[in-house]
Amino acid sequence: MAELAPVELAGAAAKKSGARTSVVALTAPHEVVFKILADIEALPRWAGGFCEMVYLDLGSWRGLTVLGELWLELEINAHEGKICVAGGPAVGRFTASGVAGAASC
Repeated sequence: MAELAPVELAGAAAKKSGARTSVVALTAPHEVVFKILADIEALPRWAGGFCEMVYLDLGSWRGLTVLGELWLELEINAHEGKICVAGGPAVGRFTASGVAGAASC
């Protein structure tokens, strides 16, 4: 899998509606970046400040995050180029935050 090399970081940790938003410019093709971001198992690689590890628990994803242990889910829209990470204390009780593409999920 291709490595993502950050070139420029802007707006890191900008707080908006309880969400944390980071913007990074990368020297990699869009398709490569999107494929990595859309893989929940890669979440600790690109969101290390938020998620330390992910694992399957009874068929659903859980993660050890800065907010504690959360159930996690990715909402992916390749057509719009949008990826949202949703997390919460129980399966189905999620709060979504935009990761890539449009400003909100």
